Amino acid sequence: MVKTLKSHEIKILPSNILEHLAQFDFRFNPSFINCDKFNYLAIRVCRSKGDEVNALLYKWSSEENLEILDLSNYGESNLEVQKVADPKLFKIDKSVYCTFNTGFVSRSSNRLFLALISDFNNIKIKECFFNDRQRIEKNWSFFKKNNELYAIYSINPLIILKAINTKENNDLIFEKSSQKDTTLPKLSLGTQLAKVGEDEYFMIAHKKMYLKNKRLYYGVPLIFNTKDLKVTTSCSSYLIDSYKSLFGNRFKFNKNLISCTYFSGICVLNDYFIISYGVNDIKMRIVKVKKEKLL
Repeated sequence: MVKTLKSHEIKILPSNILEHLAQFDFRFNPSFINCDKFNYLAIRVCRSKGDEVNALLYKWSSEENLEILDLSNYGESNLEVQKVADPKLFKIDKSVYCTFNTGFVSRSSNRLFLALISDFNNIKIKECFFNDRQRIEKNWSFFKKNNELYAIYSINPLIILKAINTKENNDLIFEKSSQKDTTLPKLSLGTQLAKVGEDEYFMIAHKKMYLKNKRLYYGVPLIFNTKDLKVTTSCSSYLIDSYKSLFGNRFKFNKNLISCTYFSGICVLNDYFIISYGVNDIKMRIVKVKKEKLL
């Protein structure tokens, strides 16, 4: 069963953010989250074809107190990284975090970071290390259990990492905490985790279909139980933006892409999920879906 999300789009961004985003031809892979009285948005933007893709952060509680941070410039100045890719927001203990990586690099491993961004004037960034990691890392999904930091590294097999120590420069070292096979198909991590119960979190993973080495992405809703360390599908629906989006766009940043509904943000707001995603690396979408429809 396929569930299309485009018709659930909501107007959640204030006019000054929309005006700021209007200078970019491409605005995609948004990650929206609400924490107390503040809202946060991470998003990838590109002014026009041929330009660099950058990452931006927004924070606001009303139109009068908007804060904007160019995360790409911040990373270049403070972390000596040339690219900030896949920024995704989540919250732990009423603090807002952003995880991102340095994208694809041709001859070496990329880097993955975890940043505390609740206060734009006091951002704290740690690089994440894991000895058995892949050369190119994209997404880990972070959570806390018994006041210790963990991350979902893989869905099938379900590999859980645990932060065991910090290096002298305060970066994070992870080791494998557990690994077990699941009954799920091969999926890749998409959104971070949104708490829906005492030990349960909701997330949306990505399923990839291949045609002549080109990929099509759609979403698979999952429930992750931190007590049993078990991940299962939360409903029988696959998630896409629209049937039209499956045909892709003529212009693509990734030439190996057919089309994608790329899920980059999830948060709970009362009885709803606020889901943010990109469409074919061209458009952004933020939708509001009743929790009961996906649980």
